[in-house]
Amino acid sequence: DERFQIDKLAKLTSRLKKNVIILRNNTGFSDFKFIDVWWDEADDGNLMVLLAYLISHSKTWMENDASIRLFKVVKDDKEYELYRNKLTKLINDSRIDNITLNIIKENNKKMPQIIKENSHYTDLVLMGIPHVKKKGFSPKTLKEIKKYTDGLTTSLIVLANDKIDFRIN
Repeated sequence: DERFQIDKLAKLTSRLKKNVIILRNNTGFSDFKFIDVWWDEADDGNLMVLLAYLISHSKTWMENDASIRLFKVVKDDKEYELYRNKLTKLINDSRIDNITLNIIKENNKKMPQIIKENSHYTDLVLMGIPHVKKKGFSPKTLKEIKKYTDGLTTSLIVLANDKIDFRIN
């Protein structure tokens, strides 16, 4: 909600090197069955996978056999192979059993359109904060979040400032 000045709060927490998680609840949860994670980069992606796992193992989600769908959008066959190998390894290292990998070629579509086409009816969608790592928080950040989440049911927007490693030492 704009009245809470999310961009200013998120900028402060990011400067303090804290993780930022923003819930955007457009219609509420429905079936508690599907959680989509849209992978962009490792820091946000690892935190989102961990959050999806924890949520999917809460009582209501477990009663509905919730599953996690991990999405990555790529430009070409080379990126497809790179991320297929990289994310398959992440899934195996994490030992999460209720997760599937979906790699999509962008085919000249914009990211918000791809997300909406694949996650429109998903109960919960997790994604990174678009462009924030490169540009930082600004008054446009909230508009960018709305552009990505309008038309989705419930979204968690994530900016990780910690490294999460699923490998077993």
